[in-house]
Amino acid sequence: MDVILKKLGQIIKNKRKSKEFSLNQLAELSGGTASQISRIENEKAALTLSAAVRLLHVLDISLADILEPQTIESMRLYFKNKSTGQIVSENLNYLNHNDIDLLDMSRALSSGKAGEMILILLEDFIGMFKNADMPWTSSELAHLFYNYLAVKELKSLPQDILSIKTANNFPKLEDFRYPKNISLDKLENIHLSNGTLILLDIGAYIRQSRYSRSLSLQALGDMVGFSNQGIRKLENQTPEKLRLEDVLRLDQALNLDGKLLSMAWETAKFYAGFYRTKTKTAGVLKPFQSFEIHGIEKLVVVSRLYQHYGAEADSDWLKKYRSHAQNAFSDLRK
Repeated sequence: MDVILKKLGQIIKNKRKSKEFSLNQLAELSGGTASQISRIENEKAALTLSAAVRLLHVLDISLADILEPQTIESMRLYFKNKSTGQIVSENLNYLNHNDIDLLDMSRALSSGKAGEMILILLEDFIGMFKNADMPWTSSELAHLFYNYLAVKELKSLPQDILSIKTANNFPKLEDFRYPKNISLDKLENIHLSNGTLILLDIGAYIRQSRYSRSLSLQALGDMVGFSNQGIRKLENQTPEKLRLEDVLRLDQALNLDGKLLSMAWETAKFYAGFYRTKTKTAGVLKPFQSFEIHGIEKLVVVSRLYQHYGAEADSDWLKKYRSHAQNAFSDLRK
């Protein structure tokens, strides 16, 4: 395969030394660990997307500085028309970083209030499709599906969910994990509107891009050096340790001109805490913890259900969430 990245380890080591950072100092500033950075510098570990976002930010290295010229040319939409840096509007019908930060600052993620908000939104969503013939209340169904939202391991549906007898117009049961057939246009619009993206969105974008180009798992895998199972897992269980090189190769193979890179880079910035008040206050990156991310991902999946099933035109669901989030924040300030 063509070389798409420069000698990253040496670039990072040289820049760290020029700034007179020790490994421990760089780890503290970037939200990583000294051992992880040492392995990257000595070419003993691949650079993940997450680590790339954090290290390049702290060291003032541009993404273009670490890519080969032909890679930059293949990502022309990213480098010539980046959507990042736009002002986020609170009036958009997509969850955005301001919404999540309010949830974060109200301590709703750690207090359990976030779960209560998600259940309310999920119950309302289910209520739009449930009919009187279904032997479950919307609240009961919401509690059953809540634990299935954004699950990491792709498994068969739990038996208690499989036993549900749904109405004809009820959403597919497996879509409560994440709507499998969400469209490319919706994902791109969320990104262009600075909506919050999660890793499952990136996997869905790869899958839908592959479908749109009529590529099999085997065909795409051969192009980027993945097995069939590797591509399937990437699409359905996009890992937090996704490698930067894999994102670049997939972008090239799918002829996305930098769209995948742009979406994945912005997603990694969100997970790394770029938009958190906690980061701005501390002056160093404060990445979200696993338990915080789990709650955020569940909330985002509920929003995708509304968007996929055509309910985004009615923004009441988002208004309701924002009202609850604002109340939780106000309660904190009392």
